[in-house]
Amino acid sequence: DPSHDDGTTATVVISNPDFPFADGAGRRTLNVRVTWDTHHLARLVQWKMPGVGTHVLGIEPANCHVEGRAAERKKSSLVVLEPGEKASYSLVVEVDATVSSD
Repeated sequence: DPSHDDGTTATVVISNPDFPFADGAGRRTLNVRVTWDTHHLARLVQWKMPGVGTHVLGIEPANCHVEGRAAERKKSSLVVLEPGEKASYSLVVEVDATVSSD
């Protein structure tokens, strides 16, 4: 769950204490921190696809929750840009990898 520090900023940290890096340096702790302004970007969706030998994690701005656009239309909560309308979002992404002590 994202933590909210001032009511408009959210931060989420994804951490793996035993991440196997391919550079031969062994396993390290990998932390990814994403911070954004919830006033401008109300929905940031995380999804994953675990697979044999490969796992994918997606973090994307969205105009609907995971139930999809049809459910948002039914609730009258779908965010739609009109033709020619633009939206800009700012995110801060910090990545930190530290060598494990074992």
